[in-house]
Amino acid sequence: MAPESLSAMEFSIKSDVWAFGITLWEMYSFGALPFSGLNWTAGFTDLLQRGLRLEKPPLCPKEMSGVVFKLTLLPKSLFRIIESMFT
Repeated sequence: MAPESLSAMEFSIKSDVWAFGITLWEMYSFGALPFSGLNWTAGFTDLLQRGLRLEKPPLCPKEMSGVVFKLTLLPKSLFRIIESMFT
């Protein structure tokens, strides 16, 4: 789940983009466990909020890894427009 979903149970299009990115990471890592070796605690959530991110899997093309990163840079106003299309 996205950092804001773990810490405050907030769900949005932005958290959906996060989940999509994790799904892509799992696909390109052939089902590896994201953030393996870390326990899902308040400390883990804090690490995510401070910028902990998964590294690009070795077999993931650069073009694909850039897609999700670019989506996370969209302004919040654009997320609201997209969200309004589905609510």
